Amino acid sequence: LGDAVRIGPGVRLVGPTCLGSGCVVEEGVKIGGSVLWDGVHIGPQASLQGVVLGRDVRVGEGAVLTEGVVLGSGASVAPGVRIDVS
Repeated sequence: LGDAVRIGPGVRLVGPTCLGSGCVVEEGVKIGGSVLWDGVHIGPQASLQGVVLGRDVRVGEGAVLTEGVVLGSGASVAPGVRIDVS
């Protein structure tokens, strides 16, 4: 975990996961086997598994990102969106 990371209630970090400095993970989020660079914001109830998120990425409430998703710096995912690689 980097400096100044904020993790909300009910968050589950599973397996090897790296959160960069200044990341905000809101309540009820599940993150497994992922790398989040600095300044990433994950909205409530989102689910991330096996993803890489660049700096300052925003993931909306209830979004689902599955194995192999890679988002570049500054990307934004709207609430409720599901992204699958396959």
